[in-house]
Amino acid sequence: MFALSPMWTKLGTAGVLLVMAFLSSIAPRYFMSSNVNFFSLGNMMASGVLLGASLVHILPDAQELFNSSDNNNSYPWASFICGLTFTAFLVLEEL
Repeated sequence: MFALSPMWTKLGTAGVLLVMAFLSSIAPRYFMSSNVNFFSLGNMMASGVLLGASLVHILPDAQELFNSSDNNNSYPWASFICGLTFTAFLVLEEL
């Protein structure tokens, strides 16, 4: 059986990552020149993934932190700040 040493495995992995990073960096330029709508759709999908991940994973922890810091206030400040920030970015983007 042929086994590679750890050094060659790491070098091969680094080479593959280098090629993939290069291809990923030139792909938007290619897609933007060929079809602008396709590039815009990709941006919207990526933004939706990031927004969904932040709402699902980060917002509950922020709500818990806000609730534990002030016991007299039951207003969901973390959700309010999140919604206000989202609205501000949306308004700034449309200007």
